[in-house]
Order: sequence, then structure tokens, then C-alpha cells
Amino acid sequence: MNRTCALVFPLFALLFAASAPAALPANRCAPQATTAIGGAYFITFNVSLASPLPAGAAVLCKARIEPGPAPFQSFSPGIAPVRAAQSQATVAGNTANCSVQIPFYWSVGALGSGIDLSYEIQAVGAFGLSPASRSSRIRVAYPPAGATASLAIPVHF
Repeated sequence: MNRTCALVFPLFALLFAASAPAALPANRCAPQATTAIGGAYFITFNVSLASPLPAGAAVLCKARIEPGPAPFQSFSPGIAPVRAAQSQATVAGNTANCSVQIPFYWSVGALGSGIDLSYEIQAVGAFGLSPASRSSRIRVAYPPAGATASLAIPVHF
């Protein structure tokens, strides 16, 4: 019996050692290099209304940008840097136009393909929010370093 234990124990030790995970690379926990990127977006919303707004109503435009994740990278909620702006539109008949400018300067781990632009257009009545609102999220390329990129976004109600 002692002879069987003496043979089985080294066999288990050999199997366990072969199935043990390999050591982690030394740089896995090292801080990730960052890239600085900065500029601005000037966004104009051209809103087409199905019918004129009632007296006292307004159109609000809201926009928000954040760096788009690089391939195989994602941000945890609350971690990604975010910049936002809003403005009230000028309304004339069945059209409304508003613009927002959003400057940004970020240090990101990887640039990815651009920013994620989220926007919301709301028609606000004299007594608060009405059911009319539109929102969307699109990917937009980064502007050249330090430059302002102009975007015109048509929105239909």
C-alpha cells in the first residue's frame, strides 16, 4: 500500500503542475499609456416640425460627447470623460435651428475611431415637456488636433 501511495502522489503533483495557469506578464498591471486629444465640435441642429408650435412653446437642443472606445475596449459607467452643452432653438414657422459648441481635452488610453455623440431635441410647451422629443447616438471622427469640427444634423418631428 505504501508503494501505491508513493507512485500516485508524484503522478498527481505532475498533473497539477501541468494544469496550473501560466504566470501573468509583468506589464499586465502597469499603468496604460495615454494619448492627449483636444479640439471642439460646433453642432447645428436643423429641426423640421410637422406643424408650427403653439404660442409659448420652445425647442431645446442637447448634445453630449464622449470618447468612443477603441476596439476591444469599453468604459465602465461614470469612467469615460463626458462633455455636454444645450441651447434653445430659434423657431420660425415649421423650422427650428439651434447650435451648441462643445470644447474638449481628454487623455485617453486609446483613440479608437472617434467620439460618440448623443443628442436630444425636445419641444417644450408652456406648461413643461410635451411628448415631442427625438434622440440619437452616432459615431463621429475626431477633428484635427486643436481644431473645431462643424456638424449639421437634420432632425424631423
